[in-house]
Amino acid sequence: MQGQGLEWPLPELDDGMHIINALMSAGPMQAGAMGPAALSWQEIQAWQQSTQTPVQPHELSMLRELSCEYLDQWLKSKDRFCPSPELILPQAEIAKKLVPHIKNVLRG
Repeated sequence: MQGQGLEWPLPELDDGMHIINALMSAGPMQAGAMGPAALSWQEIQAWQQSTQTPVQPHELSMLRELSCEYLDQWLKSKDRFCPSPELILPQAEIAKKLVPHIKNVLRG
Protein backbone atom coordinates (compact mmCIF):
# COMPACT_ATOMS: atom_id res chain seq x y z
CA MET A 1 0.00 0.00 0.00
CA GLN A 2 1.85 3.01 -1.24
CA GLY A 3 -0.16 5.64 0.64
CA GLN A 4 0.82 4.14 4.01
CA GLY A 5 4.55 3.97 3.41
CA LEU A 6 4.43 0.38 2.17
CA GLU A 7 5.19 -0.66 -1.36
CA TRP A 8 4.21 -3.93 -2.96
CA PRO A 9 7.13 -5.66 -4.64
CA LEU A 10 6.79 -5.82 -8.40
CA PRO A 11 7.09 -9.25 -10.00
CA GLU A 12 10.26 -10.04 -11.89
CA LEU A 13 9.77 -9.50 -15.60
CA ASP A 14 11.28 -11.52 -18.35
CA ASP A 15 10.86 -10.33 -21.89
CA GLY A 16 7.05 -10.66 -21.66
CA MET A 17 6.91 -13.17 -24.46
CA HIS A 18 4.95 -15.66 -22.34
CA ILE A 19 2.04 -13.19 -22.36
CA ILE A 20 2.26 -12.76 -26.13
CA ASN A 21 2.47 -16.53 -26.56
CA ALA A 22 -0.57 -16.97 -24.32
CA LEU A 23 -2.49 -14.43 -26.40
CA MET A 24 -1.62 -16.22 -29.62
CA SER A 25 -2.50 -19.58 -28.06
CA ALA A 26 -5.90 -18.30 -26.92
CA GLY A 27 -6.45 -16.57 -30.22
CA PRO A 28 -6.03 -12.81 -30.21
CA MET A 29 -9.67 -12.18 -31.21
CA GLN A 30 -12.97 -13.99 -31.24
CA ALA A 31 -16.00 -13.89 -33.49
CA GLY A 32 -18.64 -11.46 -32.30
CA ALA A 33 -22.23 -10.90 -33.37
CA MET A 34 -21.20 -7.99 -35.61
CA GLY A 35 -17.67 -8.99 -36.55
CA PRO A 36 -14.41 -9.63 -34.73
CA ALA A 37 -14.30 -8.88 -31.01
CA ALA A 38 -11.68 -8.83 -28.28
CA LEU A 39 -11.44 -11.96 -26.18
CA SER A 40 -14.15 -12.05 -23.55
CA TRP A 41 -13.39 -12.98 -19.96
CA GLN A 42 -15.30 -16.23 -20.58
CA GLU A 43 -13.04 -17.07 -23.54
CA ILE A 44 -9.93 -16.30 -21.52
CA GLN A 45 -11.19 -18.48 -18.67
CA ALA A 46 -12.06 -21.31 -21.07
CA TRP A 47 -8.57 -21.09 -22.61
CA GLN A 48 -6.93 -21.13 -19.18
CA GLN A 49 -8.95 -24.12 -18.01
CA SER A 50 -8.58 -26.13 -21.20
CA THR A 51 -4.83 -25.61 -21.44
CA GLN A 52 -4.30 -25.78 -17.67
CA THR A 53 -1.97 -22.82 -17.96
CA PRO A 54 -1.11 -21.22 -14.62
CA VAL A 55 -1.84 -17.51 -15.03
CA GLN A 56 -1.68 -14.72 -12.45
CA PRO A 57 -4.65 -12.34 -12.17
CA HIS A 58 -2.63 -9.40 -13.55
CA GLU A 59 -1.66 -11.56 -16.53
CA LEU A 60 -5.33 -12.25 -17.24
CA SER A 61 -5.92 -8.50 -17.32
CA MET A 62 -2.96 -8.10 -19.65
CA LEU A 63 -4.34 -10.80 -21.96
CA ARG A 64 -7.65 -8.96 -22.17
CA GLU A 65 -5.95 -5.60 -22.76
CA LEU A 66 -3.65 -7.05 -25.41
CA SER A 67 -6.62 -8.63 -27.15
CA CYS A 68 -8.36 -5.23 -27.22
CA GLU A 69 -5.23 -3.58 -28.61
CA TYR A 70 -4.77 -6.34 -31.19
CA LEU A 71 -8.35 -5.89 -32.38
CA ASP A 72 -7.92 -2.10 -32.51
CA GLN A 73 -4.84 -2.42 -34.69
CA TRP A 74 -6.49 -5.08 -36.84
CA LEU A 75 -9.42 -2.74 -37.51
CA LYS A 76 -7.06 0.17 -38.29
CA SER A 77 -5.13 -2.09 -40.66
CA LYS A 78 -8.22 -2.55 -42.81
CA ASP A 79 -7.45 0.92 -44.19
CA ARG A 80 -5.13 0.35 -47.14
CA PHE A 81 -3.14 3.45 -46.17
CA CYS A 82 -2.39 2.19 -42.66
CA PRO A 83 1.26 1.11 -42.47
CA SER A 84 2.06 -2.24 -40.96
CA PRO A 85 3.33 -1.92 -37.36
CA GLU A 86 6.31 -4.11 -38.27
CA LEU A 87 7.35 -1.60 -40.93
CA ILE A 88 7.32 1.29 -38.48
CA LEU A 89 9.58 -0.10 -35.76
CA PRO A 90 12.33 -2.69 -36.02
CA GLN A 91 11.85 -5.74 -33.78
CA ALA A 92 14.43 -4.53 -31.25
CA GLU A 93 12.59 -1.21 -30.88
CA ILE A 94 9.31 -3.04 -30.28
CA ALA A 95 10.91 -5.10 -27.51
CA LYS A 96 12.40 -1.97 -25.89
CA LYS A 97 8.96 -0.34 -25.78
CA LEU A 98 7.12 -3.47 -24.66
CA VAL A 99 8.99 -4.00 -21.37
CA PRO A 100 8.35 -0.48 -19.95
CA HIS A 101 4.72 -0.71 -21.05
CA ILE A 102 4.28 -4.00 -19.18
CA LYS A 103 5.94 -2.49 -16.09
CA ASN A 104 3.56 0.49 -16.24
CA VAL A 105 0.54 -1.79 -16.55
CA LEU A 106 1.67 -3.79 -13.54
CA ARG A 107 2.23 -0.66 -11.48
CA GLY A 108 -1.35 0.42 -12.20
